[in-house]
Amino acid sequence: MDRLAEAVLGFIGSLVLGVLAALILSAIDLSVGIFFIGLVQLLYIIPLCIYYWNRHRGAAQGLIIGASLIFLLNSLCWGILAQL
Repeated sequence: MDRLAEAVLGFIGSLVLGVLAALILSAIDLSVGIFFIGLVQLLYIIPLCIYYWNRHRGAAQGLIIGASLIFLLNSLCWGILAQL
């Protein structure tokens, strides 16, 4: 598999895992999952990136891009909510 395909799969995987982590944490009544998804995702993104970095660098880069976008969107939402 080429690097671009790995990066796209890593990006999609990052988004799916982020949503699942938020839903699981919210289901067990930890509202941290929804409000701090940008920080919660570090719990699974860092180990996955370390694992994939030597084997599938494109997938690791996709995970990093996806995690960065989720973190930025979460920060933007908090910035908007803080002004209300």
